[in-house]
Amino acid sequence: MAYQDITCYDSPNYTPGRGGTQVNVIVIHWWNSPDRNPGFEGAIRTLCNPAVGTSAHCVAEAGRVAWIVNAADTAWHAGDYSVNKRSIGIECNPRMSSADLETIAELIANIRRDYGWRIPLAKHNDFYNTACPGTYAGKLAWLDARAEDIRRGAPASVSPKADPAPTPGKLAEDGILGTGSWKKIQAHLRTPQDGIISDQVADNQEYYPAIMEADPCPAQFGNGDDGSQAIRELQARLKQAQDGILGPATIRAWQANLHQAQDGYLGENTARAIQHALNTKGWMW
Repeated sequence: MAYQDITCYDSPNYTPGRGGTQVNVIVIHWWNSPDRNPGFEGAIRTLCNPAVGTSAHCVAEAGRVAWIVNAADTAWHAGDYSVNKRSIGIECNPRMSSADLETIAELIANIRRDYGWRIPLAKHNDFYNTACPGTYAGKLAWLDARAEDIRRGAPASVSPKADPAPTPGKLAEDGILGTGSWKKIQAHLRTPQDGIISDQVADNQEYYPAIMEADPCPAQFGNGDDGSQAIRELQARLKQAQDGILGPATIRAWQANLHQAQDGYLGENTARAIQHALNTKGWMW
C-alpha cells in the first residue's frame, strides 16, 4: 500500500449495517471547491460533526486515506438514502493533483479487491443536484482504468506528501507531530524526553489530528487524572490552566503564540508551524 491508512476517526453520521443491501457502486465526491482552500483535517472534522449530518466512508488525498465510517455501514453521503445503502462514498481532495488521483485509484483498487469485483464508479451528481464532484467528473474513466491496473498487480506510484528531506538534526516539517517532534518539544520545555503525551482524555483526540495520524501515535489515553508533565509545562508558558490535558483552549493559546489561526484544532498547518519553530528557534516564550 503506497498510502497511509488512517483509522483513528469515527463519524457519528451513519446507519449501522446496510439493511441487507449489497454494495454495487463507489460514489466519488470532492470535499469543497478548491478556491476555498479546504484541507484534509477540516474535511474530516466536518464529516465527523454530528451537527452536520453528512459523512462519507473515507477522505482521500495524495498519500493518505482516512476511514471515518466502516465499509459495512451506511454512510450519509449521496443525498439519496437508497443509494447510500448500496454505495461506498469517497471524499477527494478538490485540488486533484496527479498524486491525489493515484492514491484514489489505489484506494478504489483495494476496495474492489475486498469485494471481489470491479465495482463501478459514479459521480455524486448522478444522484443529487450538486456541483460535486467538480473536476473529478471528467476523471472517472481514468480512475476506473487505473484502479483495474493496480488491482491486477501494477505498482501504485504515488509518493506520499513529498516534503524535502530535513537538514540533519532538524525535523521534517511534514505536519505530523510524532514521537520525534514531541521529543524536541519536551527538550525545549525541559521535561523528560520520551516522545509520549501521557494520560490524555480520549474525547479530546478529535482536536489534534496531526498527533493522531502519527505512527506510532505519541498520545496515550487514560482517565486524565495525572495528565502530561510536558503539557503542564506548555500550559504554564502559555499562561493556561495547568491540568496536563491537551484540549482546544491550550491549542488555541499555542496557535496564538505561533501566529496561526486560532481554531482550537492541531492540524497540519499548526503542526508545521510548531516544527518550523523548533527548527528555527522561533518560539515566542
